[in-house]
Amino acid sequence: MNDGLFAAVDGSMLGRRTFRQMPRVNQSKKLEQDNEQQALEFFEHLLSQLQDPRRLQGQRYPLRLVVIVALMAMICGCDDAESME
Repeated sequence: MNDGLFAAVDGSMLGRRTFRQMPRVNQSKKLEQDNEQQALEFFEHLLSQLQDPRRLQGQRYPLRLVVIVALMAMICGCDDAESME
């Protein structure tokens, strides 16, 4: 009675076979994934165009990593450099 929604997984006890539900990718989910991919590509393109104003001595981490971590911290409610640490 496996209609494509379930995948067989060997159970650890007595060699039983158990089934777990597999995620179904429908058209709206595919569209959402495509939109997320386009947004990531756009963001990556913008980050690649940033000029790094730091001296070589101050470039411990790549600028794009610093920007991404700062944006994530701001989304989480941080509003200054001390709270981002």
